[in-house]
Amino acid sequence: EAIRKAVPNVATAVIPVGVDARFFHPEGPSAALSLPHPRILCVGALEEVKRVDRVIAAVARWGRGSLLVIGDGPLRGKIERLGTERLGAERFALVTAAHEDMPGYYRACDLLASASRSEAFGLVYLEAMACNRPVVTQDDAIRREVVGDAGLFCDCENEEAFAAAMSTALERPWGALPRQRALAFDWPLVAARFAVLFRKMISGIQKTG
Repeated sequence: EAIRKAVPNVATAVIPVGVDARFFHPEGPSAALSLPHPRILCVGALEEVKRVDRVIAAVARWGRGSLLVIGDGPLRGKIERLGTERLGAERFALVTAAHEDMPGYYRACDLLASASRSEAFGLVYLEAMACNRPVVTQDDAIRREVVGDAGLFCDCENEEAFAAAMSTALERPWGALPRQRALAFDWPLVAARFAVLFRKMISGIQKTG
């Protein structure tokens, strides 16, 4: 919807990125972590736009649980130092993980938090939700379209508001709502939408050819 509003005079077909809900699901082994619950998970490249420092600040402000950051990038050293300083080694960990190991990390944590300044889409939200984990993230149109009612939104620059949203999300009985939301983006459904679009395009070419 946001894309259509941005280019109202252009014919558009908006098809979202899909998630493999058979691979990312809540059943199965969890990654072995020594971090205390509740565990907040932050996944993404360690660069300025992702604002991982805002997640660290919010967890520190909240004063509970722990934070696991999964990613790599130019700010790795800075993020590792900041997380250890603000949360302590017993409440903070930074790791890199192979794609095949990610479902276990989502299952091992209680909530996905992202303070990214902007997102083209945000596949990690779908992966977390497919593992039935709620999301707390920046409030904007794109993320509301992706996360829907399977998470909470806030101004992530405001660490008090961010921390409060995490606390509220962890107290809410989500049931299977995050998983159900992710299933709307399951790859078979997305692939079917592409197939419909391609058939329309081919039909239009044949009619004008």
